[in-house]
Amino acid sequence: MIDQDFRVISEVRFQNFIVFEPHSIRVPDNDIMYSGLKVRDVFDEVMSKLARRDTIQDLIITNRLSKIANMLSLVQDDTGIVMTKFVDKIWKRYAYLSNLGENFLDLKTFLYVFPQYDECREDVIAQRTNPDDHDDAGDPIEEVAGIKNIEAVEV
Repeated sequence: MIDQDFRVISEVRFQNFIVFEPHSIRVPDNDIMYSGLKVRDVFDEVMSKLARRDTIQDLIITNRLSKIANMLSLVQDDTGIVMTKFVDKIWKRYAYLSNLGENFLDLKTFLYVFPQYDECREDVIAQRTNPDDHDDAGDPIEEVAGIKNIEAVEV
């Protein structure tokens, strides 16, 4: 029971965002799940699946997503729209992405709409660190707001 409760809590902690142009160019490539027309297709599928349910949680999410629907209706070129992978709320990157875009879904809701991703979560959850970046000691460098976090060297 504890494992199941922890899994549900952790699924709610992970969020993704829809980022519109001009801010979408500031999202690192390894944090992008979908871009362009695929974002609109995913959004429409989420809205249609949630519209069929009548729980208060789904109504709250649908109400919040109506703001994104209005923003999508104003977009003339879909190439500047990006959907990010899921990031944990406690990561520094969460604050960065939340300033760039609109909160879309938590992982729990996403897995409800797209259950096929439950087995391959690593495809939709962003990596905490960039595997290509290492400091002189070979340790991974954690990214902060898209910029490598390197400690200041005392002179």
